[in-house]
Amino acid sequence: MSVVPHLKGRTHQQAADYNERLKIPRPTMTTKTIETNYFSPLKHFFRQMAVEHRFQSPFGDADVRMDGRSSVKRQPFKVGQLNIWFAHAAQEGRGEMM
Repeated sequence: MSVVPHLKGRTHQQAADYNERLKIPRPTMTTKTIETNYFSPLKHFFRQMAVEHRFQSPFGDADVRMDGRSSVKRQPFKVGQLNIWFAHAAQEGRGEMM
């Protein structure tokens, strides 16, 4: 939302609705990203507050399902591929600057 000029100032729902109407929608976050970066910290916060202030966490018995795209299946590098990369990186002043 923050990088698309005509979506600035819109709500998340408005941005999601706009994206769904596109012929080629922009990719959405993966379910794992939503869980790890957004929902899990929220659950942790409420769990801590519930203990500290003696109330039941609203997520305690909740069955929450997320609608994100699936994670991309990636294959690990083969030893030969890593050797090529490491040999090149060793020639650089800083390996990450390739």
